Amino acid sequence: MTHAVAADPGTGLGRLDGSLRTEYPFVLPRGFVDDGGVVHRDGVMRLATARDEILPQRDPRVRENEAYLTVLLLSRVITRLGSLPEVHPGVVETDMIRGVINRAPDPKAARAQFEGMAPMKRMAQVDEVAGLVVFLASDEAAFVSGSEYGMDGATTAGMMGV
Repeated sequence: MTHAVAADPGTGLGRLDGSLRTEYPFVLPRGFVDDGGVVHRDGVMRLATARDEILPQRDPRVRENEAYLTVLLLSRVITRLGSLPEVHPGVVETDMIRGVINRAPDPKAARAQFEGMAPMKRMAQVDEVAGLVVFLASDEAAFVSGSEYGMDGATTAGMMGV
């Protein structure tokens, strides 16, 4: 005996062919920036399983910061994420970088080393990178495509052959 699932356009839980819908398209209005600096807006996510919700709770990053649970859960259920133009920041002074500097045997020397990586002799600030990312994720950048933005304090501008 076959049991059909009634399609409910209001909830999206069923399909006209009787199958259960398990993937849903979404749009991130401001976008998401991955570890590589790529901004993503359109994607598809699947329904979460119990495993998706339980396993991330064992992650040490979640134990340190409960808000990271959302990041891990989304990383498990998002099946496709389109992309906008890429942003390639140099060294950005984040909490993580400040932690590395503060844990160094000589924090002053460690800071100088990070700041010396760019010809501008400083690290980028999060707000400086965020401004470009917010623009690229906005409607104003709707015609921007296939571009890469280097925000590296003139590092690549000073490299021979780049």
